[in-house]
Amino acid sequence: MSHNSSRSGGVSFLTTNQLDKIRNRQCNREVKAEAAARNKAHLAAGHEALAAGLLWPPDPSRQDTPSTTDLPISNGLGPWVPKKGPVEDWADVATKLRKSGHVPDTTWVNIPPKPKTEAEVLKEKIDMKLDGWPWKDCPAKLITVAPFLPNFYHSCTINAPFKLEKATQTTPFWTKLMANNDLARIMVDLLFQNHSTAWKFGATCRVATFLIGNYINHWDMTGTIHGGGWFNNCERPRFGPDAPTDPDNQGSVASVVVVSPFRRMEGGPPSYYEQTRNLFTSMISFRTFKEFFQNIQFHRVGFLSAHHLALIIPHMRNLKVLGIYQCPLLPISETLRLLKIIQTDRPLKNQVSLDFYPMYHQGPKLRNGDAFRVGDYGVTWDNWDHDTIKAVWALCYRILPQARKQDVDFESPHTGFRQYMDRGPCHKVPEIIDAIFDEKMTTESFAALIDCHNPEHMGRVELFTDNKFIGCRPEGYGTYTLTYLCSRCRVYMPGIFFKYQDIFNWKTFQASLQCLGCKLIQHLRSERDHYKGRKRHIIHKWLHNGGDGGWNDTDIDRAILDYEANDIAASAIRLDNRRMRDMTCGDRIDKEYDEVQEKIDLNSLGKLGYRRQSPMVHEKNIVWSKWNWFPAERARAHGM
Repeated sequence: MSHNSSRSGGVSFLTTNQLDKIRNRQCNREVKAEAAARNKAHLAAGHEALAAGLLWPPDPSRQDTPSTTDLPISNGLGPWVPKKGPVEDWADVATKLRKSGHVPDTTWVNIPPKPKTEAEVLKEKIDMKLDGWPWKDCPAKLITVAPFLPNFYHSCTINAPFKLEKATQTTPFWTKLMANNDLARIMVDLLFQNHSTAWKFGATCRVATFLIGNYINHWDMTGTIHGGGWFNNCERPRFGPDAPTDPDNQGSVASVVVVSPFRRMEGGPPSYYEQTRNLFTSMISFRTFKEFFQNIQFHRVGFLSAHHLALIIPHMRNLKVLGIYQCPLLPISETLRLLKIIQTDRPLKNQVSLDFYPMYHQGPKLRNGDAFRVGDYGVTWDNWDHDTIKAVWALCYRILPQARKQDVDFESPHTGFRQYMDRGPCHKVPEIIDAIFDEKMTTESFAALIDCHNPEHMGRVELFTDNKFIGCRPEGYGTYTLTYLCSRCRVYMPGIFFKYQDIFNWKTFQASLQCLGCKLIQHLRSERDHYKGRKRHIIHKWLHNGGDGGWNDTDIDRAILDYEANDIAASAIRLDNRRMRDMTCGDRIDKEYDEVQEKIDLNSLGKLGYRRQSPMVHEKNIVWSKWNWFPAERARAHGM
C-alpha cells in the first residue's frame, strides 16, 4: 500500500496534498491561457493602430517608456509612433560623426570634499596620538600612569603631562574650597563612594585632578624592575626594634587608598613573579595598618582573588567603602561571595559599601582576517555554548535582592555594577531590574522580558505567549513560567532561567537541575584564557590548606608565612617561563596581552549543530530587518 493513496474495491483515493497539486496545475494553465489571449489581442490592436497612422497605445499614461516621436518605426511591435520624413540609417549617422572632427577636450573640475565635522577631526587627532598602542613602556604623551595619578616620569618637560599652561583659578567656590582642607577632604571622600563620580570630577579641570591627588594614596603593584612595588611604607612594622624612627620612612594611610599597577618607564608590564610578590607585600601592609583603612579601591590587580579579600577585609574595622574594578580573577560570578565578605563579623551599624565592576572582556583584535576568532562576548572570553544574557539575569535574580538587603547600591546608573550591566550583552537593563522587584508582574510578562533579546517577540508578552507565532518551540511557553528548584544554589527560580532540555531530563529521568546562573559560575571558574587556570592553581597552592582542610579565609598571618613556605615565587617564575616559551613557539602569541579565542566551528556558525554561539555585545544594537533576521531554530538554539 502506498503512503500517498490507498486502494479499496478498485477505487483510487487521493490525499489532500495530491488534490492541491492538481488544483494548482489547473489554475496555472487557466492563468497562462488568459495571459496569452490578452497579449494576442494587444498585438492585433497595435497592428491596426500603426497601419492607420494612430498613436499606440492610445493612452500615453499607460506607456512603460516616454514617448519618442523622433524615432522611426521598426519591424518590431511596441510603444512607438511613426516618424515623418526619410529614415536615417546608423551608417549615415556614423559618417557624419567622423566628418564633424575631434570631440572637444573635457575639462575636469575637482569638486572639493565636504568639510569634516568636529567629531571627525577630533577622532583623527586621537588616532594619531594613539600611534603604537598598546604601549609597553611609558611614553611622554601619556597623561596618567595609574588611576588619578599624573605622568610624573616626564615632569621635566614644560607643563607636563598637560599641554596647556596652568590657568589661574578665580572662581570663588574653588578658592574657598582649596583654602579649607577639611571641606576638600570631605568632598573627596564623598566622590570616592563610586569610581565613576571620582574620575568624572577629576577630568573636569587640572585643579580637580591635583585636588584628588592631594588626598589619596597610590599603591604601586608594579614597581621598578629591581625595587618592587610602593606601599607608602605600610609594609614596615609600626612597633618594636625594627620599626623606623624617621618620619619619612614611617607608614601612613590616607582616607582613600588606590591599589593598581603603574606604567613604568622601562621593563614593560610586571611579570607574574612581580605581581605575586607585590600582592604578598600588600597583604603585609593591610595587616599592619588594618585599623586605619576607610576606603580602598582595587584596579586591575592581577592575582587578587576573593580568598585574598576574605583574609583582609573582615579585619578592617573602620572600612566604609570597598571598590573593585576590572580584576581578572573577579568576574560577575564572585559577586555574591564579595557581598558575604563585606558582611563578615560586622554589626548592622557598620556595613561596608561595595562598588564592584566585574571583569569585562572586550574580545581580541582581528588577526590576519580570522573572523572565526573575534567575538565580544563581554561576560566570558570564549563562546561557552549557552545563553549568556539569561545566565547573567539568573545571577542578578539573586544578587540584587541581597544587595538591597545589605544597603549596597548596584542599581543606580553611576555604580560600577550597573555600568557593567549596561555595557554587556543584556537588553532593557532598567526595565528588567524593576521587574525583579515587581511582585505584581505576571510570570508570563517577566519571562517575556527576560527573553527580550529574542527577535521573534522582543519582549512583547502577547507574542511570547503565541505558540503559533513563535517558531521552533514545540514545548510551548508554559514551561518557562513555572518555578523550579535549582539543585546547586538551592533557590526557586523561574523556568526562563533554565534550559528546556535540562527541565525535560529532570522531569523524565530525575536528573539534577541547575539554572543557567550556576552554569555560568562553573564556566567562569574554569576559564583558561590569559593563563587563568594556572593563576588559580598558584592561588590554590598558596591559600588552600590541602586535602579536606578547605581554604584559609581567616588566618592572614598563616597566609603570609605560606607564601614563603609553599614557594609561591618559584611557581610564578615557572609561569613566566611558560609564557616565554609560548611566545617563541608555534603562533608566537602573547597569551597574557594578545590572547586569541577558541576557533568557532562551522556547526556553531550554522543553524543548530551540536554547539551554539553565545550572544555577543554588538548584537543588541542591531536593527532587525528581513535582511538580518535569524532563522527561528537559530534564534531559539539555546533553549533547545
